[in-house]
Amino acid sequence: QQQQQQQQRLDVEYLSEVHGWQFGRPPGIQTNQWPRSRRTGFPMAHICTVRLPPQYRLHGPDVVAVSVFQAVDGAAKRIPGVRAVLNRPQQPLSKAQRRQPFLVDLHEYATHRHELERYMEDDSGGGFALIWLSRDEFDGPQCARPRQFARLHKAFESDRRFRHDDPPPQFVKLVMRDASAEVNANVALDSPQYIAMLSERGQQLGLERFSCRGRVMAHLGGTASMDGDMADLSGISPYYVEIQDGFGGARFGGGSAIIDLLNNSIVWSL
Repeated sequence: QQQQQQQQRLDVEYLSEVHGWQFGRPPGIQTNQWPRSRRTGFPMAHICTVRLPPQYRLHGPDVVAVSVFQAVDGAAKRIPGVRAVLNRPQQPLSKAQRRQPFLVDLHEYATHRHELERYMEDDSGGGFALIWLSRDEFDGPQCARPRQFARLHKAFESDRRFRHDDPPPQFVKLVMRDASAEVNANVALDSPQYIAMLSERGQQLGLERFSCRGRVMAHLGGTASMDGDMADLSGISPYYVEIQDGFGGARFGGGSAIIDLLNNSIVWSL
C-alpha cells in the first residue's frame, strides 16, 4: 500500500489584471494627444501609467487610471513659434507655419489636447503632465509615438530621453501597505496629524521602511520619503503619487517627486 503523506496546500494564482507599467507608452490616446513641452514643443517622456484604487479616482468611478509625463525642459531655450501655437490653438496656422511640419504636428496637439490632461511645472520650470484615462482608454492599445525632427533636435537636448529611448513597458503591481503600520493613511502632508518620516516620532515608529529609496520606487499616498524640512509640503493633499528618480526614466536630480493628483501641483527634493 502506497504511503500517503499530508501535504501543505499551495495555491497557484494568476495575476488577474495589470495595475500599470513604467516606461513603455501611454494607452488609449491618439498620437496627437501625446503631451508636449510648453518650451520646446517636443513630446514629453512617458514615465508611467497606473490603474488607481477607487479612492484615488478623482474624476469619477469610470476614470480609472492616470499616465504621468515629464519634459526635462526647465533650462531649455524656447523654440520660436511654439508658444504662439500652444497659446492660440483656435487660430489657423499661417502659410509660413504650414510649411513647417514640426509646427503642424504641434498645432494638431494644441487643437486635440485630451480633455483630462493636466499640465504643471516644478520650481525650476520643468514641465509635467497627467492624463486621466477611462476604463476603455486604459485597456486600449499603446499610443504610437509622435514624429521626430532631427534638424530641431540637434540644437536642443531637453528631449534626449524621448528621442533615444523607446523602452518596453515594465509592468507593476500595487500592493497594500499594512494598515496598522501606515499611520499617515488619508492624512494631508501639511496636516498637524501627519508624522514625517525623519521626525523623532517617525523614527520611533520606523517609518523609514516606507522610503522610496529602497525596493519600492513609487507609491500612492501615506508616508512620504521626503521630510518636511526638505520641501514645501503645504497644500499637498492625501491624494498624491511619490516617484523616485529613475522610476520610468524620471529625472529628479537624484531625489523624489510628489505629484498631487487633486491639486495638480508638484514638489521635489534631493
